[in-house]
This record gives sequence, C-alpha cells and structure tokens, in this order.
Amino acid sequence: YSSLRSVGFSLHAPESSTPAVLHTSFSLCNIRSYALRHSPCVSMPRQSNIAGQSYGHLVLWCCVILVLLGPRQCSSAPAPVCPGLQNGVCTGACQSATCSALASFFRSTFNATRNTLHTLETHSWANRSGWEITRTQPCQQILSARGRSPSYCSWYGITCCTAEAAAQQECRSVHSVLGIKIQVNGVNGSVEDPTIVQDIQQLHACGLTRLSLQGNDLSGALSSTWGSLTNLTVLDLSE
Repeated sequence: YSSLRSVGFSLHAPESSTPAVLHTSFSLCNIRSYALRHSPCVSMPRQSNIAGQSYGHLVLWCCVILVLLGPRQCSSAPAPVCPGLQNGVCTGACQSATCSALASFFRSTFNATRNTLHTLETHSWANRSGWEITRTQPCQQILSARGRSPSYCSWYGITCCTAEAAAQQECRSVHSVLGIKIQVNGVNGSVEDPTIVQDIQQLHACGLTRLSLQGNDLSGALSSTWGSLTNLTVLDLSE
C-alpha cells in the first residue's frame, strides 16, 4: 500500500469488562490516501466505544468501509513545495525552508503548559540539543556556519540525507531532513494545530520520509491533511 510501512496509533484497553476507548481519532481519508491515494471524506469519532476483545472487528469494519465508499476525493489545500531542490541537493533556499519549519515546530511544541489538579505542570523537551538555538538566532545566522552539512543535521533526533544514502536511493535530496525520531521527550502539542501540520508538510516536501514522535504528549485528531504526506514510510504518533 503506497510507501507507508509503519503507522503508530494508541489504543487504551483496560483489563476490566468495561468497553475500551479509542482515544486517538483519525480520518479514513488519511488511511486511504496512504493505501490507494484515493480518499473518502469520512472520519471516525473522537471517542468510539469498542469491547476490549473487538480490535479485530474494528480493523475488519474499517476495511469494509474503505471498499464500499469508493474513490471520492477529500478536499484539501495545496501542499507546500520545497524551493531550492537542485540536482538531488537541498541548496540554500531548501535549507532555509527546512530550518524555518524545524524552528517553528520547536516553538509550537516546547514549554506548553496545562493545569493538572490545580498544579501548573510544565512540559518541555527533555533533550533539545541543537533545537534551542532557534530561540535566540534566526535561521539565516544558524545556516551561515560553514560545515559539511547544515547545522540542523546535528540536532537531536534528526537524520539528514547524505550523498552516500542518496547514491543508494535511500533518500532523494542531500542535506534535507530524512527522518525525525524524538521519542518520550516531552514534545507537547496538538496534531490539529495548523502550524504544526504546515511545518510537517514543509519538511515532507523537502524530503522527510520518517517521523517518529512516540511517547510524547500529543493530542487531537489526525485530519485528512496528514494523508497528503504520501512519501512517509514511517509515521509513529502513538503514546
């Protein structure tokens, strides 16, 4: 099914006889766009009561719905493009767009707060090595440092496309961000936040194929926009 090899979601199944609750709502537009690149415009409710032993029936039900709904298309805004991709290299404009998207993603998911049991609880990235420079310096200055690769390639959790990887067709644009793997790190935010979605879309346009944010404090429902990320081979947003 297309290029997607791994998708992570989270199901909470208590051991008691009470029905389990599917806390992560997601759109069937998303699944079908990955599977067939033709997506029906229907969504599962935010909370669906399902018996603890009925996960198999849920999967079967989803498959039946996908078949019966047919190839209706989801309406969505045009996906962003990546400037500066030239001959398999992420050049200056591409690096600037990538750095800006990473900086914006960090600002949107760092140091979010919420009140839990009348105690203000602060959520911030446990490891923010490299990323924190975006709080004090613009990308133009960050990228001015000379090196074999852009400075963001050394930030925590980021894997960049190298010439060797590109030669083996593991990625398509040298110096672009190939993967982000930041797990159990206090990344806090909503997958419905338009800014976060736009940042991921921009990174995807510039070469992102693997996104793993497992074990963080992410909430919200995946919209059909996530289904436009058809080059992703790994997407893990599970708890």
